[in-house]
Amino acid sequence: MTQSSRFFAVVGIGFWFLLGSVPHLRAQAESSLEYPVKAAFLVNFAKFAEWPADSSQAQSPAVRICVLGKDPFGEVLDKTALGRSAGGRPIVIQRHKGVEEVRACHVVFIASSESKSMGPILGDLAAQPVITVGERDGFARRGGVIGLVVEDNLARFEVNLPAAQRAGLLLSSKLLGVARVIHEPLARQD
Repeated sequence: MTQSSRFFAVVGIGFWFLLGSVPHLRAQAESSLEYPVKAAFLVNFAKFAEWPADSSQAQSPAVRICVLGKDPFGEVLDKTALGRSAGGRPIVIQRHKGVEEVRACHVVFIASSESKSMGPILGDLAAQPVITVGERDGFARRGGVIGLVVEDNLARFEVNLPAAQRAGLLLSSKLLGVARVIHEPLARQD
């Protein structure tokens, strides 16, 4: 099985399992699969990462998934995370308007509303032990840790390994095994 077919099998099985086990997502899936899938990705990214032992993230009693900017998820992200945990800690969802508010988050989804300030945001968070996630074209190549992409109506993600390493993050081989991994130097552009 090739890496891309393994990816689709894992994502497809995982998403349909999620739909089957979380009834409220089934109704939303009829209108749009994009944000329920992206919400599931965000929750699962937190399960497949380790933060530096001396970081506030590693010592936090909860795993914080934060949305920076205008939230495109609505309640689907909250419902996806409800009752879920990562590393034995409950997952909580927070929404913020300023980059200074998200430095202690574990996973930060940078909304498209922040496109004009993407470079400074990524620069500010680059040395923080934060998994930055975005959906803007080329997000991972511009310095984000994980870029969500939709190709041929399928949700995929890219991992910028140098960005993750600079942030002190250890990403599971299981996560990297289903990602398109970017090894090249960071190229911040806006």
